[in-house]
Amino acid sequence: MVMQGLAYYNDKMLTMAEHWDSFIMDRTMKNPNIWHDRIKRGAYQLFNGLTQKSNIYRGGLPVQAGLGTWREIGLSRKPANGDPGFDNCAQGTPHTYSYAWETIETKGYTDEWQSEPVCLEDLKYVDYAKDQLALVVRSGVEYGISILENWNREMYLYYANAAGRCVVLTEGSLQFEDSATYRFSYNPFLTTTDVDSETVPYLKVDPSLEISTLNWDLLDYLRTSLGDRASEAAIAKDSGMGVFGLMIDKIDFERFVLNDTALRDDFRYAQPQTLIKGYDFGMKVYRGFALIHDARQARFRFKKIGAGSNTTDDESGKAIYTRIKPLRLGRTVTIGQVPEPNPQYYRGELAIGVIFMNDVFENLFVPSIDSLGAGTSFGPQPGLTGEWKWMNIQDPVSNPLGNTGYFYGRFQVFPKPLMYSSDTTCFLYRRCPQQTNTVCKVETGAATGAVALAANAASADFSLANRQVTVTLASKIAAGIGSAVNVVHVGDNAGTTPMYVVADSLAPKYTLAWKSDAANLPAAYTDFTAAGATVDPV
Repeated sequence: MVMQGLAYYNDKMLTMAEHWDSFIMDRTMKNPNIWHDRIKRGAYQLFNGLTQKSNIYRGGLPVQAGLGTWREIGLSRKPANGDPGFDNCAQGTPHTYSYAWETIETKGYTDEWQSEPVCLEDLKYVDYAKDQLALVVRSGVEYGISILENWNREMYLYYANAAGRCVVLTEGSLQFEDSATYRFSYNPFLTTTDVDSETVPYLKVDPSLEISTLNWDLLDYLRTSLGDRASEAAIAKDSGMGVFGLMIDKIDFERFVLNDTALRDDFRYAQPQTLIKGYDFGMKVYRGFALIHDARQARFRFKKIGAGSNTTDDESGKAIYTRIKPLRLGRTVTIGQVPEPNPQYYRGELAIGVIFMNDVFENLFVPSIDSLGAGTSFGPQPGLTGEWKWMNIQDPVSNPLGNTGYFYGRFQVFPKPLMYSSDTTCFLYRRCPQQTNTVCKVETGAATGAVALAANAASADFSLANRQVTVTLASKIAAGIGSAVNVVHVGDNAGTTPMYVVADSLAPKYTLAWKSDAANLPAAYTDFTAAGATVDPV
């Protein structure tokens, strides 16, 4: 690599003319995640080719029903008078049991990242240079952690997709194992451009499916079937029953619970807590699931109905939903832009929940080679978290003194499928991010039709300059601040004027306001009399 001079890049170190005490304050986005620690890690065996084959023993079917193959035990007897006889020493016809082996071939993948170059000569004169450099180093490490967390989440979904176990929460979804109609597809290695022209992954689903919000119909089935087919993969036990992780946004789950009175009470008094190995906090267990909050769960928004095939994927007739990223770059500050939560992510209407369990896949990290003999030396080997090092590459043109370098990281991973990779399950559900208006108690049961004034308006109740009038009605109305009403007024300026409620704290006394200067607007309080004026909520 020929290193460009530092002036080629943006300078990311703070300098200042006046010096302040302790001017560096750290605010990095920290999001501890179970995805980083719960996936197994190992070392790839070197000199073993670019592809790896995993042979997984799948067992066979047991005896499940009926006793038709059993026979009575009796004494030996000769055939006679139509009796076929019985030979007690003869061997019967034994069952022949079958079993299965599955061979899965996987490839290795790599990703890398680096900081912008740092010039030692500049650092000599930069305020708090060591403190700033420490933050740059840590940001690089945290960036690498986010890469691995993202890799683990995406590979989990990749295996669920490969197993045909990406199920849509919808009516009829209990058929998903036999019918692809009730499954969605998601390949994290494929990308498209979203409505903001950003390159992101996407999912495909049948547009005719009416996607459901969270309910127990499918979750109960998944808990039962996984307990049968993958009980050893459970992350914990509760009363002898396997407990699987329900990785979801807990706010979505709380909405689901709060909308059902019976379920809310049931959940409220469910006390069991489980400790997952390697963690010192309890997760509430409910109906065979340990609730695990995923702050970076996969969420999506609609893009289009596919019209045909692109170069890598068949989109014909499928609804295409693109991934929404949880964070975005916000306001521009002294150097760079501040990362902030993405409001589009909160408003995402579809999300993927994951049934988390053990032994789905293992990350085999490729170790470095420190020597191949013959006097060669390549430096130390990285551990099972990838490489992260300082790079200082001398170059006679751009870096002759070796005083400019950068931090560099790299992952090289072979994902190895484990015993339960074919049971990996996730589900697509509809979220409820919509904002709905709730009303004050005063509006509950109030009159919905036109209500007359209880008394004539006085001059102090009317302000033409401020376009408002305060009236006392015969009863409360089903309207609050911002509600539209039609006001019928009498007198010299008789007519109907659209107005808005702007104050209702003394209901049935209301302050009403209007926006336009139409000819039929009231010009005096005498237009508001109990004899004929009414207020009608729209």
